Amino acid sequence: RHTEPQKRIEYCLINFSKALEGLHPYYRELINYYLMGSAGASDLRFAQREKFFEVVTQILTEAREQKLLKAGADVETMADIIVGVYVSMLFNWSVEEGYPLVAKVKKVIRFINSTMFVEK
Repeated sequence: RHTEPQKRIEYCLINFSKALEGLHPYYRELINYYLMGSAGASDLRFAQREKFFEVVTQILTEAREQKLLKAGADVETMADIIVGVYVSMLFNWSVEEGYPLVAKVKKVIRFINSTMFVEK
């Protein structure tokens, strides 16, 4: 288990993305239908998004307590950005065949680490 907040966020996003990229293409269509259609009830989608938001918020809160976030960083706003960007990337992956989800997530993680966290 990683203890550094940056590594925990990276682990969460990268591993989920790798799992998705390895799925049969039919799953991409199913996820798209779930995200955009009526297959997934909106209250279930909201609950799942909230759980993801809570995990990211917890990691960022611990980072703030460890003084690893940049000065003036707002945990809730940063969590909204991370979750929002990732959900957007999931949507892009679900509608665009060949979308390089893992490669895109790696770029986002570099951006997160350089803009939200203090340098060591």
